[in-house]
Amino acid sequence: MSDVRDDTTRPHGVWPWVVGLTAVAFAVSVWQLTGASAWSDEGFTIAAATMPLDELWAMVSSSKDAVHVAYYVLLHGWFDIVGVDVWTLRLPSAVAVAATTAATVLIGARLASTGFGVIAGFLVILIPQGMWAATEGRSYALAMALSTWAVWAFLAAMTGRVWHWVGFGVLIALAMAVFVYSALVLASLLVSLLIVRSWRTRFVAFATASVLAVIAASPVVIVSFLQRSQVSWLAPISADTIGEVLVNQWFTGATMLGGRWRFVVAGLFYALIVVGVIVLARRGRRETLALAVPWMVLPTLALIVASILLDPLYTRRYVTMSIPALALLAAAAIFALRRIWMRVAAVTLVAATVAPMYLAVRATDAKYSDWSRIAAAIAQESRPGDALYVVGPGNMLGAQAITWTYPDETANVSLVGVVPGSDTASVGSELVPMDELDLDGVERLWIVIDTTNGDRDDVDLDAVSEQGLEVTEVLVTSRSTVFLAER
Repeated sequence: MSDVRDDTTRPHGVWPWVVGLTAVAFAVSVWQLTGASAWSDEGFTIAAATMPLDELWAMVSSSKDAVHVAYYVLLHGWFDIVGVDVWTLRLPSAVAVAATTAATVLIGARLASTGFGVIAGFLVILIPQGMWAATEGRSYALAMALSTWAVWAFLAAMTGRVWHWVGFGVLIALAMAVFVYSALVLASLLVSLLIVRSWRTRFVAFATASVLAVIAASPVVIVSFLQRSQVSWLAPISADTIGEVLVNQWFTGATMLGGRWRFVVAGLFYALIVVGVIVLARRGRRETLALAVPWMVLPTLALIVASILLDPLYTRRYVTMSIPALALLAAAAIFALRRIWMRVAAVTLVAATVAPMYLAVRATDAKYSDWSRIAAAIAQESRPGDALYVVGPGNMLGAQAITWTYPDETANVSLVGVVPGSDTASVGSELVPMDELDLDGVERLWIVIDTTNGDRDDVDLDAVSEQGLEVTEVLVTSRSTVFLAER
């Protein structure tokens, strides 16, 4: 099985490169890991993962987020060991991106050679959506890692070793349990297997492993399907989806970063992908094309079709698991360069081009949140016994999100005006209106007001003054205004 050959490197020398690139990927991923403020999705992760397991199961089985349940369980154990803050929340994602890089190198080496795998590994690190996934305290990076290792096991199983099929089944089942849309990678592998004649001889083994994996993950799959209305906030498919698919889902991160520069980054990668496909096609490298093209295209296409026929199911971060496929196709173009120095120069050019995106992903406001700035201000000037009232951006977490994501910085303050949400007692909250707050005994009150939608008609500072508290300090951030009122 050899799609792309490199006479100067040998596949048996791949492991030093795997170790080295994994270390590079981890270093790149953890730099400024907490630079971007945590946001509502990450607040939900912390809330769910710190629930008692019986409450977590009650939530996911009856109301929401079964799609991420295995991830929450894993983080539950992780948080018990290391504690809860933004760093510990995001560290597993950084490790997962490094693990994805390692698997991609091995996939490239198995398809072709060490040199091809190394280039693909570098490109996984450099694709902006992968940079973002490393800093996101959600299941996307872990699902990508498990899916990519499942792809490696799929290729290894073509040698006929039973344990590779066992590993494949376990890995793809875990991937689906962590994020149910990982099933789309399994579907893409089915297409790949049907395309390549030599792989079709393994159909029975593939089908057996796949069916057992789906059965193992079926509780998550079934409940997630029943909860599909939970993502009713997703936009329906429209003309805007074209830009989402072609540019934003790969080359901006989950939030809209990079301005017009993202089009430069997208143009460079698409040029490499097109050239890579042409090179592979002309050289008859069917295995790499058959593996990478469905892996890149099918998850997005399936979500769009399902969104048209059923309910909106597509958003750009849901196809993070396809990043290694892009890397493999783009790597073929760079690997086609005859000289080593040319390949190094090409990878360096890509790195220089995406550098602004890398910095943007780690900027404080990268996730449409300024919670870290608010928490830092509270940490600096708060006193034990202070109260905190947050008029949030209208998400399901409400006032609790800042204290969940930045517990150390907000240790001196206690929330006021928060009542349990209607869905669960632990996730989601409702606010007592400001003019109904009972502030007896409160000497200092921090008031955080989200201002992203302009002036708020639910903010009444006079009601606070009437209870003997006067505003003494005001902090204006990019998305909020923070008041300190003292008696």
